[in-house]
Amino acid sequence: MRIPMGANPYQFCHSDKFFTYNSHLKAHMQLHMRERPYTCSQCHQSFNLKSHVNTHMRIHTGENPYKCSLCNNAFSQKSNSKFQVRTHTGEKPYTCSQCEKALSWIFFYCILGSTQ
Repeated sequence: MRIPMGANPYQFCHSDKFFTYNSHLKAHMQLHMRERPYTCSQCHQSFNLKSHVNTHMRIHTGENPYKCSLCNNAFSQKSNSKFQVRTHTGEKPYTCSQCEKALSWIFFYCILGSTQ
């Protein structure tokens, strides 16, 4: 509430990017500096955001909190459940810039030369 709507007072010094919160700026800076201060306690893989470790931990725990509303398949990430729904609905919102093929999710096989 202290930052006016639409205001982005924090700027990254190496680009034209502005951020609403200082914490968002710090997270962005970690990407450029290749900092990965958060580590998985199970496999020691490192991440730049704590939320990414939390999501990654679902691999080890087997937790799948997101369910497809049409077939009840469960997924560890919300985006995967959205992709699953598209397999039922046939929705293909993405188009390959090389071959114009419609895709249900962003995938790079067209760019690699295979348009099957």
